[in-house]
Amino acid sequence: MSDSLASFAALFRAVLILPPAGTARQQPDSVRATASLLALDPAPFEQIFAQRAGTTSKLTETEANDLFAAYMEQIERVIEAIDRIEK
Repeated sequence: MSDSLASFAALFRAVLILPPAGTARQQPDSVRATASLLALDPAPFEQIFAQRAGTTSKLTETEANDLFAAYMEQIERVIEAIDRIEK
């Protein structure tokens, strides 16, 4: 999840170039801005950033599975939102 979040953060910066956001940001900022713009739940992203930074305790297998499910749900919402953008 941590590795893929870095890749998604880069993609989210591209989403933010679209009006009205319009500005590229650092990874956590671009993820937060995209979550706000697309009305996503930022909690899974924040948890992954915290895990990557080592500021939270290690997840159990169940917690990791739950976090992954929540993370994927938000990624699916991003994909759906991008698919709705008029060309």
